[in-house]
Parts: sequence; structure tokens; C-alpha cells
Amino acid sequence: MKKKHRDNLLKLASYLETLPDDYEQFDMGEYMSERDGDCMEPLGPDEQSKPSCGTVACAVGHGPAAGIRVYGDHSWEEYADRVFGYMSGGSFEYMFGASWSCTDNTPKGAAARIRTYLALGHSPSGWSFDDAKVLS
Repeated sequence: MKKKHRDNLLKLASYLETLPDDYEQFDMGEYMSERDGDCMEPLGPDEQSKPSCGTVACAVGHGPAAGIRVYGDHSWEEYADRVFGYMSGGSFEYMFGASWSCTDNTPKGAAARIRTYLALGHSPSGWSFDDAKVLS
């Protein structure tokens, strides 16, 4: 893992840990998006660099708010690859997968998964969404 990717993951985890327990703008099932009537419309990182009132974002979508800059990224996948690096073997899903919205949809849980990944250097063996619990 490149140092910049590790530093960005640490920065994101630290930021997520500061969010209050009742913070409503976090949802592991949503990329940076804003409400359009009753549905959520996704925004690419080139459309919005910081969340604003009414914006909902997953852990990756909170990267800009954590101070991890958007440059020429046109999709969240491009942004995540550039700032966090390509992760294989389910590591990306472990930290950022939308399925966490069903089992641990909290900023602190996402931060704990990031810190666990960094401590181990990979996602924990044998983890699954089915038996996931809040890790904080």
C-alpha cells in the first residue's frame, strides 16, 4: 500500500470518528447524493466537493469533507482508486461495501473497519456481511 493511500485512509477514519452518533448525512448505501423529491440522485466528485445540507454520503463520499481533495475525478470509483488505492480480495467491500447499510450503517463502524484493515494489512479472514456487528 502506498503511503498516500494509508494516510488518506487514516484521515478518513479520524474524520468519521468525530461525527456524532445521531449524524443523519451518513449512509453506507449511498454515494454522495442529494434528495430530489423522494429519491436520492447521485453526484460525482466533480459535481460536489463538500457535502452540504441535505446531502447524504457513504464513507467514500465523506472523503472530500475529511479534506481528501477531489481533482479531475469524474466518478466515485475513480476518486476512491486515486485516494485510497485499488484494493483486491474484498478489502474495498470490507471497508466501503454498500451491504454494510444493512448491518452497521454508522460512521464509527466504517472508521473501525478502516482501522482494522490498516492494522492487519488486509480485510479479516472469514468476515461476511451476514454476521457483521458494529466494530467500534
